[in-house]
Amino acid sequence: MTEAPNNEFARPVPLAQVGDKELRQALAAEPAERRALARRLELLDLGRLEGQLTLRRLRGGRVLRVAGRLSAEVVQACVVTLEPVPATIEEEIAEDFVLSSPDPDAAAELVVDPTAQDEPQPLDPELLSGAGMLDLGELLVQLLAERLDPYPRSPGAGLPGDAEEEAAVLPEGRVRPFADLERKLRRH
Repeated sequence: MTEAPNNEFARPVPLAQVGDKELRQALAAEPAERRALARRLELLDLGRLEGQLTLRRLRGGRVLRVAGRLSAEVVQACVVTLEPVPATIEEEIAEDFVLSSPDPDAAAELVVDPTAQDEPQPLDPELLSGAGMLDLGELLVQLLAERLDPYPRSPGAGLPGDAEEEAAVLPEGRVRPFADLERKLRRH
């Protein structure tokens, strides 16, 4: 995970504190941090950003697992009307990181045992480097950004031409013979 140039919600955890037993962390963004994050993520408001996370090392200490729950209340602008669109995000998360070492080939030495009883693993764990620290705040912000609706719409918001009745009848009352085909093409 690369650190953002302007980290508004920094919650670094020294990796030396994380072992094979779970380390629990509760995070909550303060009002000033939420305002700065709302600007960064282009939100109208970020009412809440919290995380209940556990960290532990797996596979002989070479992989760091971060798991838990992401909770947020956001307000985005509708892409059609620009009206506020509130949303609540409540999701279980699990991210694995391969820990870097001074040896550049160390990541290649990681052997995955398919019979291991650890929890399911993501396909491609991210390589974690950076002075023996993991910023859990920045991790939560990145996970939140991935879960935001890219095209939020307020209820009933439509684009011109969305109404099916507009496609079927011309203003003079004449029926358009290819209106059904046009509707089907618009859906795809």
